[in-house]
Amino acid sequence: MNRNSTLITYKDLLCCPKCQTGVEPVHDELVCRGCQQHWKIIDSRPDFRTGDIPTSTDSILQQELMINSSWRTRILKTGQKLINSDYTPVNHLNNFISSLPPEAITAELGSGNRRLLPQIINVDISPFPNVDILANIQQPPFFPASFDAVIMDTVLEHVPEPHTLVNAVHRILKPGGRVICISPFLFPYHGYPLHYNNFSRDGLKYLFRHFSDCTVEMNIGPTCALTHIISEYFALIFSAHNKLSYTVLKGFFLLPIFWLKYIDNFWRTSMTAHAISSHLCALAKK
Repeated sequence: MNRNSTLITYKDLLCCPKCQTGVEPVHDELVCRGCQQHWKIIDSRPDFRTGDIPTSTDSILQQELMINSSWRTRILKTGQKLINSDYTPVNHLNNFISSLPPEAITAELGSGNRRLLPQIINVDISPFPNVDILANIQQPPFFPASFDAVIMDTVLEHVPEPHTLVNAVHRILKPGGRVICISPFLFPYHGYPLHYNNFSRDGLKYLFRHFSDCTVEMNIGPTCALTHIISEYFALIFSAHNKLSYTVLKGFFLLPIFWLKYIDNFWRTSMTAHAISSHLCALAKK
């Protein structure tokens, strides 16, 4: 989607995140018709963010990786493509996207800089080039029952009040609308900008308890969890708190074991894989 068309294409979806009243463009701002709150428009992109945005050393590196902004990140991204322990025997995200009809109104909350499809509305707290709407995703600036589908891919752990986010997703989905939520369970700390929670199958089902249906399955399996933890363990020991050394050492310790991730093919039909999986996938329907 052309970001410059965001206000025109989705003006009927946007509302004040505080009082959920419609907004009107006035010069270079959006003004709430209810509480009169003013929101900036930056480069044709609505900015609904409020308060301070937390940051950390991890988040700075992750932002650099998303926009590939330095020689360091280019080297790291090349290494990550060759040596990593992320493997999905069943690609739930691709399956979810493929199941959406062309006319489906879809948002990705916490999109980062990627764009899964041109028509998906990207919402994030950071002003990456591919972000359409800047907002705290716990308060998405959309009217109730606006969306056919919502995507949350490894973002729930970075939200301090995950129940607030899930309830907000329930609000903005149409009746019968669907959400996919991929979230870590047995996975190391990664701040972007901070890391608050990991979720078991029970935890995800509880968060989505107000939906009419929710299933939780393995997304990234037990062997990936094991290789992540082993490489993380030794990288943290020997890196002496240096982020670049940590990343290089993690790759070094992954090198002899990362191929074990393909063993997770044997876990794909297991009834107990969720108990020790790296990531879980919740699929819920309003």
